[in-house]
Amino acid sequence: MDFLKTILAVLVSSYLTMMFAMTRFRSERIWERRADAYSKTIRCLHRHKDYAENYIDHLSEHQSDYLDGKIRKLSLQSQKATSETREALEINYFFLSSDAISVINKFLAGPNFPPGYEEYMDQEEIATQYLELAEESISNLHTIARRELGDKEPIFSKIIRHSSIIKAKITRGLK
Repeated sequence: MDFLKTILAVLVSSYLTMMFAMTRFRSERIWERRADAYSKTIRCLHRHKDYAENYIDHLSEHQSDYLDGKIRKLSLQSQKATSETREALEINYFFLSSDAISVINKFLAGPNFPPGYEEYMDQEEIATQYLELAEESISNLHTIARRELGDKEPIFSKIIRHSSIIKAKITRGLK
């Protein structure tokens, strides 16, 4: 009879251990996917920011001929960054919070220009508003990601990071 109790206890404890381990593994994988989703989306917004900065720099250097090849190339890069941002949003929609999704959608909608703005705003002013929107969106996404992900770094990542630090200290100590 004691033998059956022991086997039953082992089976129950093994099952519970496996369930806890799987739950932890799933939650860590979800955390990693969410962190990756925020990283990819912020990277796309940084491309927009870089485009706007380069565009403004080029316009200030070449006011008279702003439709040259460099501007066309920058415009193509902007269009590519926009499609990458839309793609990142669609792929990572499940892992981003509703706040993050609204920030990205607001960015993709562009600055809120008044009607007929093309008539009285020059290209540099328009690009500056896009730059400000990109910077604001990046800042907001950083805040949201920090709030959503918090200090919930998976234990395996912490172990790997700390083991590499310890390994470096040991290596330095041996020299």
